[in-house]
Amino acid sequence: ASLGNHDNYGNETDIPSPFTNSIEYITRCLADTGVTVLRNELVEVKDRIWICGLEDVWNPAGWRHHKEVMKELHQKNDAILRLVLSHNPDTAEQLKYFHHDVQLAGHTHGGQICLPYIV
Repeated sequence: ASLGNHDNYGNETDIPSPFTNSIEYITRCLADTGVTVLRNELVEVKDRIWICGLEDVWNPAGWRHHKEVMKELHQKNDAILRLVLSHNPDTAEQLKYFHHDVQLAGHTHGGQICLPYIV
């Protein structure tokens, strides 16, 4: 999973102790259910299949480290698949400079692909 802009909005009254921010709390909750959260990180999920998770580009810490992790992904020359999970599709403009096979993004609130009969 990659986190989005609303995951960063919680304050100390919204989250239980010992967490200091909503990102830590959400990441722990997801990890407790077996979900790996990739915060500008790269992981090999199977032999030569890589997933890169990017934080939201508009969060203060978001764009920081995007380029570094994308350079690392770009250098995986023997990869079968290089998948990028990015909360915000606005990252596509910068990611065009780095080799990857697929980018999956959210943040569009139902406006990117609308299938008939699906609410």
